[in-house]
Amino acid sequence: MDEEFLQAIIDTIDIRMEKRLPELLAKQKNWVPAKVATSGSGATISLYINNSTTAVEISNSRGFSLAAGQVVAVILPNNKHDNDRYIDRLL
Repeated sequence: MDEEFLQAIIDTIDIRMEKRLPELLAKQKNWVPAKVATSGSGATISLYINNSTTAVEISNSRGFSLAAGQVVAVILPNNKHDNDRYIDRLL
């Protein structure tokens, strides 16, 4: 196959993904970003969720060692801010 043709296919796929990605992310509402309030690696960690000024305790079931100011993803298993939420990954 011609290199230009292959590049055109790749560009078309990229354009379609760019159009579709925001829509897919909007549907994915079971996680929120959060910033670590106090360093630690305990069972719970204080986090500021969605740029809130009030820190809340979130389960650290994966045992991450976190530094203040670090950004993490918090999973909301039942799409609610309740006791089931936990730190899933570092961002």
